[in-house]
Amino acid sequence: KSREWSISSEIIQSPMEVQAAWLRAFFDDEAHFVPKGGIRVRSVNRPGLEQAAQMLRRFVPCHLTPVVGLYPDHSCYLVVPTSARARFLQLIGSLKMASRDCA
Repeated sequence: KSREWSISSEIIQSPMEVQAAWLRAFFDDEAHFVPKGGIRVRSVNRPGLEQAAQMLRRFVPCHLTPVVGLYPDHSCYLVVPTSARARFLQLIGSLKMASRDCA
């Protein structure tokens, strides 16, 4: 069901604390934290990533990057740029990164 997941309206319309918790769990599970760089999630579900980006933009800048021709599954990335990494870790946090010194 990788192409079919979505974020429920209850989460999207919930208080910022709930949205941050959802994003933290999502990024801890799916993201690649580039050492001293940006943060990115690759998915074949662009509509789901667009929903995540909609919530994430309330905290930090981000963008979707199509990966045309690079992967046969038409996946794309949700990217938090390097310049927003520290703010992401401050506002969203990461249990995955808590034990690392990559901020």
